[in-house]
Amino acid sequence: VITGIIKVNFPSRISFRVASKVDSRTVLDSAGADKLLGRGDMLFVDANSSHLQRIHGPFIPQEEINKLVSYVRSQQAVSYLNIEEHVSHDQSLIGEEDQQLYQDVLQFLNTVNEVSISLLQRRFRIGYNRSARLIDRLESQGYIMTVDGGRVRKVIRENLIP
Repeated sequence: VITGIIKVNFPSRISFRVASKVDSRTVLDSAGADKLLGRGDMLFVDANSSHLQRIHGPFIPQEEINKLVSYVRSQQAVSYLNIEEHVSHDQSLIGEEDQQLYQDVLQFLNTVNEVSISLLQRRFRIGYNRSARLIDRLESQGYIMTVDGGRVRKVIRENLIP
């Protein structure tokens, strides 16, 4: 199901051949995509106009795609981001006051089974943004579970230092 809110975020749309008029209306808000020929034949709706345009996309064989990718790869060596360096750099940007707060939060986790942003706000008398950043950091470092429907996160006891 594609809701109206999702459709609003895609004002320009392209559709290849679809199986039914219902599918065409879902994608384009009009019929017609069910009658396309296939092989690059498509309908396009621009955000600035309300009428459909029939366009044709080029067919590019897999061999051509592989050649193009090889050419682009040969232009420059791949440079990957080392996530461990990035995380340690982020931690070095955290102030001394926040480091102490983080240590206090880790100690607090030893006393509870579940934690939430609002619990940290109340317990440590901090604002929402600061509390949310602490929750994100605790999650990324494996001290709490990822969110599962609700706002409360379970504490992972194995990773905590008593």
